[in-house]
Amino acid sequence: MKGMLGYETLETESSGSPSEQAVVATNTEERKGLWKQLSSYIGKDITSMISLPVWIFEPLSFLQIMCEPLQYAELLHKAAESPDSAHRMAYLIAFITSGYSCAVRQKKPFNPLLGETYEYIPSNKGYKFFAEQVIKSVVF
Repeated sequence: MKGMLGYETLETESSGSPSEQAVVATNTEERKGLWKQLSSYIGKDITSMISLPVWIFEPLSFLQIMCEPLQYAELLHKAAESPDSAHRMAYLIAFITSGYSCAVRQKKPFNPLLGETYEYIPSNKGYKFFAEQVIKSVVF
């Protein structure tokens, strides 16, 4: 390739003082160290390691988000009470697809603290939802 472009006769020289060359070598080592550190965070939740501004998060806790699919639980009750199998299937499909209405998130929810609880008791629905953060999240 060098012969085709006419670079075979070129020579290289080192320029700059030895201290400048040491700075360049140090910078490349720092970049390698930074890349190694950043690559170790792939697949991990780094938001728990650093402080982030509150506007990045949505105003819900993860425990509240776990309860969101139950907002359409009356569809399951209607399916259980329906005598027609086609209606039961339609109610069941409606309940399953209702989960997509809250599945897309633009922001990250707040991580619950150890021992934090969330209780949801809808009026006249016949069920209660209770969630508690019992295991501290571990980052590997």
